[in-house]
Amino acid sequence: MPDIEKINKFKREILDSISDERAKKRAFWY
Repeated sequence: MPDIEKINKFKREILDSISDERAKKRAFWY
């Protein structure tokens, strides 16, 4: 079960980094 929690945390960190990149691109383009 702890493995599932690790995977979910990992996914969340990836999504956070992706949204960060998008926010930076938006700030750059607009």
